[in-house]
Amino acid sequence: MSSVTRQVAEDVRQGRLSWVLEGFEVSPGGASGLINALYLPSHRDSSRIRAFIAFVEEILAVPATR
Repeated sequence: MSSVTRQVAEDVRQGRLSWVLEGFEVSPGGASGLINALYLPSHRDSSRIRAFIAFVEEILAVPATR
């Protein structure tokens, strides 16, 4: 079980969160590791949108290998 799965397991059990795309596996660094952010054109310059995207990028960043 991944650390993210452990973090949300209780919320899923309580019905506060639902699994989407169950069975879809992401391989970091691979083509399936790409994530797109969709938002309304009127929100393009939103600091909240930019902050959220930066937050998600940081969480999903693949550690550099040596």
